Amino acid sequence: MTRDDAPGHVLVVGATGVLRPAAAELARRGHRVSALARRPGPLARLAREWGGAGGAARARARGRGRPGAGGAAAAPPPRPGPPAPGLPELLAAARHAAGPFTGALLYCPDAPAEAVAGLLRAVGTGGPAVLLLTSAWAAPGAGQPPFPAARRLLLGWAAGPGGPRWHTPAEISAGALARFEGPPGDGLLGVVRPWAERPA
Repeated sequence: MTRDDAPGHVLVVGATGVLRPAAAELARRGHRVSALARRPGPLARLAREWGGAGGAARARARGRGRPGAGGAAAAPPPRPGPPAPGLPELLAAARHAAGPFTGALLYCPDAPAEAVAGLLRAVGTGGPAVLLLTSAWAAPGAGQPPFPAARRLLLGWAAGPGGPRWHTPAEISAGALARFEGPPGDGLLGVVRPWAERPA
């Protein structure tokens, strides 16, 4: 949880996908959850689902889907009206509505580095910021993963008698919450070696 185990205001990027179970659990525990995503539809459904969860859920869309980005649908034709708000405006609106961020769970593999840096700055020293990294960062020759100040969770794969497989959203969310609630440092969910056994 956040400092002193009191419910706080947690920023979640990935709440419509792999971090959906984690975001719902945080709301159930009484945290104020602000979720960011590219498309407003899935976020609006989340806010309705979490309405009676005990915590306040606020869904904020960054913009419309980009073709080929993270499985998002092709972008609809532009609509008349003001442009979608940028990341700084969305973060400011979330802080205005629910107070300073006391933590974050961030899964944004397609985001530019400057956007991820902005998300981490928004949390600052207010609490733990868990950054989920894809297994591509464990590839031979991949170099050092970015953002060492965050609590990084490298998403490997599950190895078992049925063969290697990717983790489910429930497993990823459980791993992210464990990093969020645990001591500072990095973590690994599953395995990343041997690389040749990485699921397709």
